[in-house]
Amino acid sequence: MTEVLAVDGESLNDDLMAHRAQALTLVRQGFAAVLARPRVFTAELYEDFFTSNPRYQKYFVGDPARRDERTLEAAARVVAELDRPGALLPLLRRLALEYRKYGVREAHYRAFAGSVMTALERTIGEAWTYEAAVAWVDELTMVASAMLGIAAEADGQGPAYWEAEVVGVDRMGEDVVRLRAKTAFPYPYQAGQYAAIELGRLPWVWRDFSFAAAPGTEPGQDHSVLEFHVQRSEGGQLSNVVHDEVEVGDRIRIAAPAGELAFPAGASRLIAVGHGTGLAPIVALLEDALRTGDDRPVHVVVGESLRAAKPAKKAAAKKAAPAGGKAAAGAAKKTAKT
Repeated sequence: MTEVLAVDGESLNDDLMAHRAQALTLVRQGFAAVLARPRVFTAELYEDFFTSNPRYQKYFVGDPARRDERTLEAAARVVAELDRPGALLPLLRRLALEYRKYGVREAHYRAFAGSVMTALERTIGEAWTYEAAVAWVDELTMVASAMLGIAAEADGQGPAYWEAEVVGVDRMGEDVVRLRAKTAFPYPYQAGQYAAIELGRLPWVWRDFSFAAAPGTEPGQDHSVLEFHVQRSEGGQLSNVVHDEVEVGDRIRIAAPAGELAFPAGASRLIAVGHGTGLAPIVALLEDALRTGDDRPVHVVVGESLRAAKPAKKAAAKKAAPAGGKAAAGAAKKTAKT
């Protein structure tokens, strides 16, 4: 005779929720112990990771202290949002798409998670129990699975990066360069977005820059010609190479576009505030508004009177013209210094 086991769905759900809550408590207690000894944790993490996987060390160029800081910052955000899917998934999406351009795959996640477990045990000490280890494995598996799924979805929509050739390097001011590059294939992006750039002269170093022109804003312009404004910064490894070494003909890589900066659809009047090369996405948005016939009044507040501000003023003036000079009066006629 077949026995039937009756299961109370509500009770089962309560048990699962209680188990998850207990697991999250263990994970957060463990991470609190990590934050009490952050240097020990990151030292153990990367020593184990690089010793076990020396071929992956090429991905971690630059200042080790900054690397450790970013690792802890990302981990802190993820741990804080583990029980809030609405906040966790957008965070994991940003991280997964950021790592995608490095070619990170399941083997990389698996190797890094193994080193995380080793570092946790060595950092936490006696508080590292079997139950704590199981809780961490479950959460690391969930996070890695979500990020791998996000990356796989993105792979189906386009490449992680485009190969491009530098076609222009023009000085806009003492510390700002206009970098123009042409991709071999059309590069889809929207005004207001940004992309990470890697130089052929500086492999594995990626830095984010906003697009300084809207796609297809000039008659006959090739959509695959992309423009960025690069400001020299103290200690800026990539920006200094752009200023001092990059030449027409150099090869670079441009990662898939990211970001959602846009003029709000429901607003009747618009204000855009930019500082230095932070005006680049404003230029692109103004050009896009002009192209699409958006005649809402726009005021652009410029943080400083650099030559880098001229493209924004020029774009604002163009936008003002179709509306009788009123649409962008604040941008075309008045620059506010902050």
